[in-house]
Amino acid sequence: MPSIDRLLIMSKDLAAKVFPAETSNLFTKRWQFFLVIFLAFALAFSVPFWLYHNREITETCRLLRQAELDHTHLSRQVFWAYLNESEGDLMAMAGQHELQAIMATNDPTARQNLARDFLAFARAKSQYHQVRLLGPDGRELVRVNQNQGSPAIVPPEALQAQGDRPYFRDAHQMTPGQVYVSPLDLNIERGRIERPFKPVLRLATTLPGQEGRPAGLLILNVLGEHLFRGLERSGRGARGRLLLCDARGYWLLAPQEGQAWGSVLPERKDYQFGRAFPGTWRVVAEGEQGQVDTGEGLFTFATVRPASAAAGAAAPAGREAPTWKIVSWVSSQGLAVLRGDVWRKHLLIYLAGLLVILAASWLLSQALARRHQAEQEAAVLAKFPAENPNPVLRASADCRLVYANPAGAELMARMGGQVGGPLPENLLPACFKALKSRQPVEFDLPVGGRHHSFMASPVRERNEIYLYGRDVSDRVRAEQALRRSEAGLRDAQQVARMGSWEWDPAGGEAVFSEETYRILGLPPRDQEEGLAHYLQFIDAEDRERVKQEIERAVRDSSGFTLEHRLHRADGGERVVAVRAQVLSDQAGEPRRLVGTVQDITEYKLAENQIELAGRVFENSVEGVVVTDPQGAIQMVNKAFTSITGYTAQEVLGQNPRILKSDHQEPAFYEQMWKSLLEKCTWSGEIWNRRKDGEAYPEWLNIVAYRDSFGRTLGYVGIFHDLSDIKRSEQLITYQTYHDALTGLPNRVLLQDRLGVAIQHAGPKKSALAVAYLDIDRFRHVNDSMGHAFGDILLQRMAEHLKGLVSQQATVSRYGGDEFVLLLDEAQDAEAALKVTNLICSAYEEPFHVDGRDVFLTWSIGIAVYPDDGEDPQTLIRNAELAMYRAKNEGGNNCQLFAPFLNEEMVQRLEMENLLRRGLQNQEFLVYYQPKVELPSGRIMGMEALVRWLRPGGEIWSPADFIPLAEETGLIIPLGSLVLRQACKDAQAWRRQFNADLQVAVNLSARQFRDEKLLDLVEECLADSGLPPQALQVEITESLLMADAPATVKVLAHLQERGVRLAIDDFGTGYSSMAYLRRFPIESLKVDKSFVDGLPDNPDSRAIVKAVITLAHSLGLKTVAEGVETKEQLRALQEMGCEQIQGYYFSRPLPPAQFGKFLQQGLSVKV
Repeated sequence: MPSIDRLLIMSKDLAAKVFPAETSNLFTKRWQFFLVIFLAFALAFSVPFWLYHNREITETCRLLRQAELDHTHLSRQVFWAYLNESEGDLMAMAGQHELQAIMATNDPTARQNLARDFLAFARAKSQYHQVRLLGPDGRELVRVNQNQGSPAIVPPEALQAQGDRPYFRDAHQMTPGQVYVSPLDLNIERGRIERPFKPVLRLATTLPGQEGRPAGLLILNVLGEHLFRGLERSGRGARGRLLLCDARGYWLLAPQEGQAWGSVLPERKDYQFGRAFPGTWRVVAEGEQGQVDTGEGLFTFATVRPASAAAGAAAPAGREAPTWKIVSWVSSQGLAVLRGDVWRKHLLIYLAGLLVILAASWLLSQALARRHQAEQEAAVLAKFPAENPNPVLRASADCRLVYANPAGAELMARMGGQVGGPLPENLLPACFKALKSRQPVEFDLPVGGRHHSFMASPVRERNEIYLYGRDVSDRVRAEQALRRSEAGLRDAQQVARMGSWEWDPAGGEAVFSEETYRILGLPPRDQEEGLAHYLQFIDAEDRERVKQEIERAVRDSSGFTLEHRLHRADGGERVVAVRAQVLSDQAGEPRRLVGTVQDITEYKLAENQIELAGRVFENSVEGVVVTDPQGAIQMVNKAFTSITGYTAQEVLGQNPRILKSDHQEPAFYEQMWKSLLEKCTWSGEIWNRRKDGEAYPEWLNIVAYRDSFGRTLGYVGIFHDLSDIKRSEQLITYQTYHDALTGLPNRVLLQDRLGVAIQHAGPKKSALAVAYLDIDRFRHVNDSMGHAFGDILLQRMAEHLKGLVSQQATVSRYGGDEFVLLLDEAQDAEAALKVTNLICSAYEEPFHVDGRDVFLTWSIGIAVYPDDGEDPQTLIRNAELAMYRAKNEGGNNCQLFAPFLNEEMVQRLEMENLLRRGLQNQEFLVYYQPKVELPSGRIMGMEALVRWLRPGGEIWSPADFIPLAEETGLIIPLGSLVLRQACKDAQAWRRQFNADLQVAVNLSARQFRDEKLLDLVEECLADSGLPPQALQVEITESLLMADAPATVKVLAHLQERGVRLAIDDFGTGYSSMAYLRRFPIESLKVDKSFVDGLPDNPDSRAIVKAVITLAHSLGLKTVAEGVETKEQLRALQEMGCEQIQGYYFSRPLPPAQFGKFLQQGLSVKV
């Protein structure tokens, strides 16, 4: 790039040729330089840019072609993947064992299983509209329909004949193993096209039959929507529109709405590729893939055929496999838009470049014009040095003074220089800089208390330098005064946090003070800004309001004052107050808008705090009263009026003594004032009186507030009413010591009263008694009639019991259906027994509740102080032990405590601990006893029986621990262990011996009532893999009848799952024949107690015969347990018993031995 000097000479020469000499003033020179420089740079920029633009257009078109090829290729891959997946699924289903079984036997069970398999397949593969199996005559055998993602098996009566359908005839001609692929068309139901349209593609394969003849067809109807969505996803981001047609050119995905499916819709038969784009269609129809660029746009196409078509297996002999054309079309309008986008982008770049060239040319022309002006001024001044009142100096290249006019000589004398000598040192830096840069240099220099401004201008032709000086002392003093004034203004604005600004409405320029910039969070700037610079910091919700105020002020030549929010550059939010006034010229036109902006954020926060405090005061739920130092009320809030009943007008000026209730002594108030004077605060509970005379408790806080000199200005009292709290405390105290259901004293109050009674008995050891009562069979009432009825029954019995003994005892409810009587006047056990016998006698008649008669009895235990215990806990515990003894005696009786009961309880607790430890240490084992079919001797399965292996090696039978496990609830984890292990072992033996073995597991009453039972069964079956039909659950008939409706519900759930059900120990309970019909029972087990009497005992024989006959009449099987002799076996076989179980074949065996038992054979000799 040429130097400035070179550019100046070139510009001068060119300007002299282009522009006349008379236009050579400074303004004209600037424009001459600007036009020359701008035109030269613009030409140098435009030519390469035009070449770049043409290359970019070409490259863009090339990239579009490649992108369309990629788009079409990807769409074809999506179509192929769609076809290949469907063909793979079809062939995988054709190889299913159940399918072959149906075609060979037409077994209804196999057909149902296949329908379920089809249903599971349709759930997993939502792209299939229908899954069908057709017979050789075209009749549907199995069909599953997909309806909006919910597949369903079509019932047999809704199956259709498809033998007349073209796809059936074509597919039926194919050989087994080949896949027929239909054209992509619309689904037809019962001879009509389904609406809304449902595009489908049918894939079929023939199933081999006897002698090589087709036995039927397996067909998948594939939803076209899945294909279209896949094609749509593959085309995201592509410029071209994706079209799809068949081999004849009928649209499947059309350029416009309503043009597709002309191949099956007569009203659309004219909508074809060949009619819409005849020239393009000839190329597309004949080619496999490629691109066609016509006046209608750019067409990129590819051909899709089924993978099986390559082997000639997608259509019957003599027919061509279906073919589709995928076309991506970029219309001519689309191509024009693409080129237009490139044009617009490049035009913006070109205009931006011209703007940069324009700015650079202008700046450069200004520099050249200023230099030209300086040279002209230097030449003029050089002509008249002697007459010039300002200093004019000329120096050589080595900075020696060659010439000085009179003013210059006088200045040099003051600076210590003279003609012929060197220049003063303070002039040398500027001279060296001017000589080196060949440019004029301006600088200021103080000399003898005066200020001079110099310009050092080099003269190239003579290798000298001129220095022109001017006295600017007056200007400098004025500038200094102005700066001092501005600094004072800045300091004042900073202290007041108030900035100033002014704006020229005509020119748009705005000037802001330093403090204004600080308020905005910006560093101070010298340059002028537009008003928009300030507006951008204003909160978006306030910005329009500020703009409207400014426009109104300019329009009306007025001013405004407003507050608004702004967001500082550092992100902080401030609130400012703006005041502005328009200054007009003599004609009344607005000339300037001047104003101030003050940060009032802290002021607004304080104002908001005051307002918030006022709202809190007025809306507080606590009463507030403010007095002066003498106690006269100055202010109260709404809560004060709400609590006391006095309005503000009634109490203002009064003393708070008007609320005094006289509940407190004078000493109370003396202590209050002492605290206020010493600590300026007091708080505590006090009783006051409302306006209506009611006394009420309140919690009062009083604070004395003082000024900065420590003088008391008044007092603030804050209080809240404690009336509700006091009532709540009383209610809580009552609820703490009384039963919520019956209102009787609870165990807490009972123990307290019993402790007091023992203390009163004192050293005399006077007798008193405790009776522990429990309702017999109350749980059965609760389970059969509901908990709501049970609660009402407990309330009535509590009232009745209290009425019977209220004069003789304290009645309390200890929990559940348990009550405790404190007989503090009973002198001995005999006196206590009289009271309890009275209670038992009172319940010999039925108890009437809600129109029902309920027979209830009591089990009662009595403990006497001090013989049976000397503290409340011991007495109650021993009375409870005696009550349990009454329970064990059959209930409806009363027992006195005896020491051996304590020993039994200790043994029971030890046994319970052993049970818990045994479960933790996995001491419980599962044994198995085989169940044998009669008369074949085949082993049908086994019953799982639990045994307890004690640490010493001793094995305990279930009779030793099951009752206690039932009572303590440990039967739940124990039963879970047995069920889980039984399922696991049974499945292992089923797999090992490939046998259809069933395992029977007993469920106790406690397990049956467990809410998690059904989940447990599901979990055990899932974890072990055991089929549900291989698990049999045994329950007793007493459990069956205990809660028949609930039992039916649980058993129904188990039967639905496929689990088999049996009644254990049948004949020992009380079964209703009507109820037995309702239960989903499979078999009855004859109890061992009846089998033991066979064959000689006629009663046993009659009972067993009756049970077997009853079972057969109900369609149930029978299993006899406890068979030990050959005679028993023969008798049972003669009576028609189907299965037997007992020591005759095998005792219960551990898993390892039972596995060896099965290895000997899956049948035994009968």
